[in-house]
Amino acid sequence: MVLVAVAMLGSPASAQEPDPQQLQKAADAFDEGSRAFKNGRFEEAAELFETADRLAPNAGVLSNAIRARRAAKQGAKAATLAAAAVARYPEDSALQGLAQSVLKANERLLHRVKVSCEPACTLLIDDKLAWAKAQTTAVLFLEPGPHGFKAAWSEGRSRTATVQAQKGGGESLDFRAPPLPPPPASASATAAPPPPPSSAPVVEATPPSTGLSPWFFLAGVGATVVVGGLATWSGLDTLSSPGPDRVRDACAGKSRDCPLFQEGLSKERRTNALLITTGALGLATGVVALFTDWKAPPFGAKRPADSAQLAPWVAPEVGRMGVSFGVNGLF
Repeated sequence: MVLVAVAMLGSPASAQEPDPQQLQKAADAFDEGSRAFKNGRFEEAAELFETADRLAPNAGVLSNAIRARRAAKQGAKAATLAAAAVARYPEDSALQGLAQSVLKANERLLHRVKVSCEPACTLLIDDKLAWAKAQTTAVLFLEPGPHGFKAAWSEGRSRTATVQAQKGGGESLDFRAPPLPPPPASASATAAPPPPPSSAPVVEATPPSTGLSPWFFLAGVGATVVVGGLATWSGLDTLSSPGPDRVRDACAGKSRDCPLFQEGLSKERRTNALLITTGALGLATGVVALFTDWKAPPFGAKRPADSAQLAPWVAPEVGRMGVSFGVNGLF
C-alpha cells in the first residue's frame, strides 16, 4: 500500500486566502493520519485524512483517505470518496486513476445513490453525518440493506427517506426544504424608548502617551500568525508538488537544470524566505512590546503635539539570511 506524501494542505489556486489556524489543524490531522496508516490503523487514518481534507481541501489528502478506506476494507466509504474525487479533481490524472479503480471494484457490490438538496442541506444516513458541510449534491454508495436518509436545514426543518440498497443498484433522491416558519413577534416593537440621559457624559482627560499604542503589538502578533501560516502552507506545498519522489524519478541522471528540480528548489527558497519573515515579525513584535504604552488611548486617537513616541523597526535581509532592526523617534 502506497501512502501519498502530501504536505500542502489547501489549494494554492484558491482565490480565498488560506486561514493559518485552519491550515495548522489540517496539517496536524494529516500527520496523525500518516502515523496511524503506517501503524496499520487504517480506519483511524482515513478519518484523520478526511478531517484534513475538510479543513483544507487537497487532492493528495483525499487520495490518502481513499487508500486508507480501501485498506480498511470499507468499500462503501472508499467508493463515496472516489466519487467525490472524480467530481472535484477532473484534471488530476493520478487521482482519477485511483478513483476509477475503486469505483470499478465496488460498483457491482454496492448501491449508488445520487442525492440533491435545494437549498444546500446537512445529510444524515442511518443517523450518522454523511458530509460535514451543507452541500447541494453528492454521490454516495451504500452496503446492501435498508438505510434511512435525513436532510436537514436551518430552523429545525428536515425531510426523510428510506432506501432499500441492493448490489449493483442505484437511484436518485431529491430533497427540497420546507418553507421557513413565520418570524416570531418582536417584543422590541412595543417596548418604550429608553429615557434621555439626565446629563451630558463626563469626558476625562488622559495624559500624553510616550509609547506605542497596544494596537501595534496586536497587529504584529496577527501578522506573525498569518505569515507563519503561509510559511506552513508553502512548506507543505514544497513537499507535495513536485515532491521528492517525482523529482528523484524525473531528474535521475540529469543535471540541476532539470525542470522539476528547479521547481522544487524555487519553492524551497520561497519557504525559507517566509520562515525568515516570520522570525523577523516575531522579533519585531517582541521589540514593539517593550515600547508599548499599555495605558495609551485607542488606535487612531489624536496624539498630543508635545508628546514623544518611539517606533522600533525590523527588516529581514533575505539575501544575507539575517535581519536588521532599529528605533525611530517622533518628537
